[in-house]
Amino acid sequence: MLGVIFYGMLVLLLWRLYFVVDANLASTAYLGAVVSIERILYRLGVGACLAGIILTLRPNARSLVVRSLVLRTGRVSRQTMLVTLAVVGMTAIGDIVRMASILFRQPVNQVVDAIGVLLVVVGSLLLTLALGGVLVDSVRIARSLCSPAPSLKRVLHGEEHEEPQS
Repeated sequence: MLGVIFYGMLVLLLWRLYFVVDANLASTAYLGAVVSIERILYRLGVGACLAGIILTLRPNARSLVVRSLVLRTGRVSRQTMLVTLAVVGMTAIGDIVRMASILFRQPVNQVVDAIGVLLVVVGSLLLTLALGGVLVDSVRIARSLCSPAPSLKRVLHGEEHEEPQS
């Protein structure tokens, strides 16, 4: 239930970030723009919600994996939720580094900010790839669940059956 509550908070924070904070920014949020502490704090809140979702839903996901014939037979890949959590942490570290860049003087703060932006970009790319993998696995699981149950003959003799056409 707590994981579902985190989803609601995530939607609210993303709405505020993109439709309120970003609408009020005069320039782009990265690369040469003034560091927006408000935007970074919202992004950190989004990261905290994602971490909460992953941590609270992980026990149920693990029990479903144990019971899932689709995963045990290798029809979908196994993605660890802890790696996804680490990627969320990587983007949070990038945001913290960006926020810390305002503590330095002119030449150094640009380098520190660039390092923070790099961490956010790489983390965001990896998170996007992970979510793409989840989508592909979800489609495979749905296709397997919609296929007819194996017959007794197939179970006993190991005969292959044709995949249903989608």
